[in-house]
Amino acid sequence: MAGCFMYEPKEYTYPNLTSISQDAFELHVNLYEGYIKKLNEIISEYKTVNKGAANHNYSHVRELLIEKTHNYNSMILHELFFESLSASPKPPSEYFKKAIEKEFITWGEYLMDLEATAMSSRAGWAVTIFNKKENKFQNFALDLHDMHVPIQAEPVVVIDTWEHSFMIDHGINKSKYVKAVMQEINWGLVSDHIEGLCCN
Repeated sequence: MAGCFMYEPKEYTYPNLTSISQDAFELHVNLYEGYIKKLNEIISEYKTVNKGAANHNYSHVRELLIEKTHNYNSMILHELFFESLSASPKPPSEYFKKAIEKEFITWGEYLMDLEATAMSSRAGWAVTIFNKKENKFQNFALDLHDMHVPIQAEPVVVIDTWEHSFMIDHGINKSKYVKAVMQEINWGLVSDHIEGLCCN
């Protein structure tokens, strides 16, 4: 449709992880691509929906907008998650560690809090965000892709905690998965990202 922007999935090559097998990773990428396909369908359909029939109790307008959020957030969160993982992760910069320690006292306390956040999230995500207005980092547990999402939040660390992210490789041992993933977060990449965002 003319004038209708469509999203394209990014290409991801399996980075030889110990936390996630190649089969599980490739299935996960397929799932991510499915969210983008559905997002594009929603965007296209919204162009012609009868906006005069919009209603907060029920309307097709409302349903498309709600599902747009679900699929859009899923696209962004998956991209941040995939891109943060590395078989040879770099440590955090001193700049990033000092910024984190303003809120969490020590780097170790931050990692403990992030792990607890991941274990607390149901079908969803553990996210470290930077709030530029408050100049601080916080961890949030998101259920689904569009529940409990904080406002004024720039995501800098994302861990997928949906069952499909760990059950193929780890069964119901979510804790083993979370600990393994945290060992393969490329903190150097995260550090590069946050240096463009903060901190005073």
